Amino acid sequence: SDSVMDGDRTIRHGILIDYEIQVQETVQSVLYEPQSDKVALLHSEGCCLYQESCLKDNFFLDSNFNNLLFAEQHGVYVGVSSHHLTLMNANFNIIYEAKSDTEILSSTFNHCSGHVITSSPGKLTVWMFRQGAKVITPSYTVDDGLSPSDEIHNLHLEDVPGRAQRSFAGVGCGIKIFLLEEGKMIMDLKNIHMHPITVTHFFRPLGFLITGAKDGAIKVWNNLWQLQWTFIGHCGPVTAISSFCYGPMIVSSSLDATIRVWNLHMQDQIEVIQHAFPIQALHCKPGNYSFLSYSKKMVTVWKVRKLYSQTAIIGHKIEFLTRTNHPMVPLRVVVISRNSVRIVSPIGGNVITTALLPLETDVTSVAYLPCEEKLFVLEKSGILTLFNCKDNPCCKELQTTQSELGIITSVAVYELFMDEEDIEDMLEEDRWLAVAVQAQKYSHVKSKEDPLSKEKQGTSLLLAGTKKGYLLVLDYKSGGANFSVKAHNDAVSLIACNPNKDQVISTSTDNVVQIWRLYPHSKEVLSLIMSFCAASTPCLMTTTQERLCIAWNKPELATYSIDVYSFCDFACFTGDPESNHDDCITCLDVYRKLRLFVSASDDKTIRLWTQDNQLLRIIQLDYAVQGLVFCSLQGDLMIGLHNHLHVISHALYFSESLMNQLITMQFPDSCEESQKDISAKVSCLTPEDLQRLELVDDTIQQGSYHGALSQEEINSLEKAATEKAHAIFLLQKQKEELLNIREGLLTSSKKHSVSMRAKDREQTWQNLFQILHPKSDLNISIPEEDDCTSDNYGAPLKHSRRSSNFFPLLASFNPPYPIAPDGFLPNSRMLAEFRKTEEDWKLAEEWEPPKLTLKQLQSLENQEEEEQEDEENSERDSELLTRLHDALYAAHSSESSSTPTPPPSPPEPVVRHITPHKKIEKLVAPKAAPKPMSVFISFVAIVCIIIFSFLSPKEKTPPPFSKSPSPPPPPPTPLPEYIAQFIGETWFDKLFPNPDSKVCIFTICNVYF
Repeated sequence: SDSVMDGDRTIRHGILIDYEIQVQETVQSVLYEPQSDKVALLHSEGCCLYQESCLKDNFFLDSNFNNLLFAEQHGVYVGVSSHHLTLMNANFNIIYEAKSDTEILSSTFNHCSGHVITSSPGKLTVWMFRQGAKVITPSYTVDDGLSPSDEIHNLHLEDVPGRAQRSFAGVGCGIKIFLLEEGKMIMDLKNIHMHPITVTHFFRPLGFLITGAKDGAIKVWNNLWQLQWTFIGHCGPVTAISSFCYGPMIVSSSLDATIRVWNLHMQDQIEVIQHAFPIQALHCKPGNYSFLSYSKKMVTVWKVRKLYSQTAIIGHKIEFLTRTNHPMVPLRVVVISRNSVRIVSPIGGNVITTALLPLETDVTSVAYLPCEEKLFVLEKSGILTLFNCKDNPCCKELQTTQSELGIITSVAVYELFMDEEDIEDMLEEDRWLAVAVQAQKYSHVKSKEDPLSKEKQGTSLLLAGTKKGYLLVLDYKSGGANFSVKAHNDAVSLIACNPNKDQVISTSTDNVVQIWRLYPHSKEVLSLIMSFCAASTPCLMTTTQERLCIAWNKPELATYSIDVYSFCDFACFTGDPESNHDDCITCLDVYRKLRLFVSASDDKTIRLWTQDNQLLRIIQLDYAVQGLVFCSLQGDLMIGLHNHLHVISHALYFSESLMNQLITMQFPDSCEESQKDISAKVSCLTPEDLQRLELVDDTIQQGSYHGALSQEEINSLEKAATEKAHAIFLLQKQKEELLNIREGLLTSSKKHSVSMRAKDREQTWQNLFQILHPKSDLNISIPEEDDCTSDNYGAPLKHSRRSSNFFPLLASFNPPYPIAPDGFLPNSRMLAEFRKTEEDWKLAEEWEPPKLTLKQLQSLENQEEEEQEDEENSERDSELLTRLHDALYAAHSSESSSTPTPPPSPPEPVVRHITPHKKIEKLVAPKAAPKPMSVFISFVAIVCIIIFSFLSPKEKTPPPFSKSPSPPPPPPTPLPEYIAQFIGETWFDKLFPNPDSKVCIFTICNVYF
């Protein structure tokens, strides 16, 4: 067993501590995933991740968050501060930060829609994830019914998808209910608490709204917003309310350092857990048997231990349980409720049949004969009713009261049956019976009657005790007394039978216990063996073969004990007072195979005892059981809790020695019994009886915690999904067709005639020719038969980078006709030229610009330095030449001014036209690189010109003017032919506007050549 034991004797059901995490910093918020046992703890310094109580990661956060949310649909964390929402990945790296225009008071994550909802003064804001959960932005706000002064510090969302989802917000001492999808308030519950509401929770399986306030009160409201009841228990403000792990229960925490579990069916508190620190909040999900609570410095993970499991639905409150003991009949459990008795098969939990009693009937005792399908029900008024259990519901056959000997106060069944050893002994003595058994066993025709049917059924006697102290043996067919004896001076309270010893034990309110010997086949059935007095009246009694176990309730002494008596030596085994129950004992049963006794009490414990009254085990439950019996041959326990039957497996509470004893035993296979068919007599029942006959299933199913979409929303989603699937199908089909076209697997289904192809080809050529030659007058026609390849119209298409059949490459494109002046090329040709292949892309990715060597870089730097130095020298020489030119010009001007006024110019000379002997060709020489010697040659040429001007013979001063005519001046010297050939050229006219033979010859010879 994996159960937790205290002192190796107590097994506890309920909430147990799994592990604790102590933190040095102040805890701000905690996230808990029970499936993987992961804890994300947000504190004032950062965030810590734990798994199975071990620290896995520790992250430092720059921002000071007051709450941490996890969006499981997107796999991101959301840190919430007073004015910001921060998206973080699994490593708590910031993805995006959104700013809120108002202060954020509280926040929660909507698991149904995947949105974050925050509350601010006077409004609710819904935040939506976008761009693959990389951005979070406000989607819309809800301010209907809210004033700017309304502050929402607690917000709860109903677990329902779609437009029907409701949001419950605590505002002051009231509750406001919103429809977030529609953005409106639908209900305003004002002043439902005396103090401000601190927490709200909606328990969807029952439709209850639960609210907790600062004064510790927890109130439950129905779907009409009417108060059902109030739970009082917390002494401080309630900090959290959540649905419990199972059943119609809720769990709450408070600053009074307690965790309390409340049952909504029983309307009571069932468990209290005291903690060391005030609890800030808790996280509990239905279906997970672990939850988490945290305080400012500690996080505690709790484990819920459930020892019992539900096996049968009764639907009505259980009063007590009994069971059958006959070895020839499958074990059955008789469940007694206030107005009905049900016979249940413990394997499978099927209700075999039901006996309906009049309303407001209190049942005090029952006796069941399984072999004869007879059920005796004793009412508190003393009426004994016989039911036939062969039908469903059971039919009433007899009803009787004993008025002469007193009102019947108790009943019991004495069953004398033969076990297998007794049957074998009987067959050895009666040979004729043995022969009949063998004949029936090997006969081909199986007989319906078993020769040993009567021996197997045994003898059954109905015993009853009266108020006047009589013990009766009743005839259950007529209801009369076959035998009676005065047993007690007061009313008989209990009757127990020990068939193995042929004994009957009776007790009375006169505190006397009597042991009788029973003779089933004699007229005088009962004979007294012994009696003894007790200090009080026994409340419960059962027997083994050699022991008698009696339970005593002494409220005046606060003593609730178990005593065991021996039938052999009449010794009394009194247990340890410390092992006794703390409250009234309500149930007692025996497991005869291992000679064990079991008892249950109002102190919510079940205790297992040996036949020597030694305590073996204590089973601590969360409820006080209403019924307790052994429901299997292996020792499983069946308990009645409220309206249902539950089973505790023997493996959970048996010790190792007891389990070893079970291993050595053999048990017959148990079979499951089904419910009997409803008889036709049901039509005679009243509607109230029909309602009682039905099994009211008030169990909380796991799916009832979650809501579902409306039919309209379901239809809308189905339509959208269908359209999406159809669109995906079309895209996939189109993709497959394109692939088939590319691979040449798809051909045209339409066959074109040859004449149509020729016509289409001619029209295509004309269109193309008009595009290529828009202004051409050429008339070119295509011959009907040419040397080109046959038309492949309709043939499978093949992917090619360039088309070499229709549009040739530019390098080889040499048509016999001119190309259009505008240089137009078709788009297909351009695409073929500019389309890059995979090799082109690969070369483009691998290409890198050329890099120069260090030697080449040094050479370029030296060349740049030389060019810069040459430019500086050239500028210096140009400045010197300018100065020399200015000096020469000044000297020439002074000489001209000192000479007399020249005579009138002679008539213009005749212009000679020189025709070159051969055609003049322009010779354009390339520019040579500047040389340092060119500057020096230019300088020498200019100096020579200056010297030549001074050394040349000066013209004599002309004689004074006379009236005699002077001879005409000689004609100018004609230019040489090698110079005259350049007259008329632009460069020559620009350099020599007035060509002179002396200047031209000297300048050209020395400077330019």
